[in-house]
This record gives sequence, C-alpha cells and structure tokens, in this order.
Amino acid sequence: MAGIKSRNFMTRREEKLKEELIKLLQKNRHAKYAERLKYFIINLVPTSGPGGDPGFVAAISFEKGTIYISEGFLDSPAVFAQLDVIMRHELAHNLMMHQIRMANKLRGLGIEDLQASSSIHQMLNWIEDDEISNKRYTSADKDVVRNMWLNGRLIGGLVTEDHREHWLDL
Repeated sequence: MAGIKSRNFMTRREEKLKEELIKLLQKNRHAKYAERLKYFIINLVPTSGPGGDPGFVAAISFEKGTIYISEGFLDSPAVFAQLDVIMRHELAHNLMMHQIRMANKLRGLGIEDLQASSSIHQMLNWIEDDEISNKRYTSADKDVVRNMWLNGRLIGGLVTEDHREHWLDL
C-alpha cells in the first residue's frame, strides 16, 4: 500500500459504489460483511496517471478504516461478482483480526514496525489470505478469484490453495 494516497472521505462515485456493495452483500446473504462495510471508507485507486498503480488489486487499512479497490475492476463485465468476493476478503482480514495477529508474529520475530520488512509482511499476508480462502471462500468464490479481470486482462486474483505449492520453501 506504499504510495497509495489515502483520503478520509469518499467521492460521490465511491459512496455510490459502497451503497451498491452493501446491497449486494445483503442480497447474497452476507449480512455480517454488509454491516461491517458500513464502518469503512472506500477509496478507488487509479490504474494510471499520478499515483496510479495498474497492478494494484485491493487492500484494507484498519488504522484508517479504509478499503482500497482498484478502479480497474469497474471496467470488468463481472465487476460485482468480483467486488463481492473482494469486499468479503478484505473485511475477513478485519473479522479474523489479522492486523493484531500479524503484529504479534512480527514482534515474535523482533520486528516492531508492520512495514519493516516487506518480504516478511508479504509472506504473512499470503498466509492470512490462505486462511481466508480455506475458512471463508465457497467453491463459487474460488472460481471468481481464479478468473478475475483487472484493467481488461485476466489476473491471478486473490490467494487460493492453488498458490500453496509455491510457498513450501518459505
């Protein structure tokens, strides 16, 4: 999330997107996530121009109460199927207290700052993402994740068990 400009407000477009996502989560019987989303700000991250990141997918900042979503998802024909899973994924980090657990793991390694080691931070995030995949994803969610489109191209999406074999030596 380094380099992403954070705002403590939402544009009208972001407010409308949040309203639509809350309705979608409720419609898909994810009331717990819909209720949690009400307390977060949504910031769209541009894919190009100043501060743009074409490879960015999504992230959550607990301290700022913000969920960041790539603007590139809004160009996808499957935008709401993808954003339904992405919202639940990011909110699951919050529900599963990953920030607290990550801080404790890093302290156990003698690292106080969450961002002190980007490689350790990334590895712990992959582990947390795998936990979300195992405990929160349905088969349909995993299909969405495996076929996620961003900026007009197919991306690997969020972590599923498909990624585990690459981690064995970490």
